Amino acid sequence: MGKKKTTMVFFVNHNEIDNISMYLKQSIEYIKHRDNIEAMASLAILEHYLTHISEIEKLRIENII
Repeated sequence: MGKKKTTMVFFVNHNEIDNISMYLKQSIEYIKHRDNIEAMASLAILEHYLTHISEIEKLRIENII
């Protein structure tokens, strides 16, 4: 009997993913160049986007309607 693959598909706003990717790359560059103030600001924005996605993807009646 073969293995059965299970795939879970998420529908996430691509703009959110693009923003996360951009701020992650930006944060890494700020950290590399030891620009602590800009790195902290960029990481705070990144944290906001990650939290926001987590909230909007929760299975709740508000997110379905």
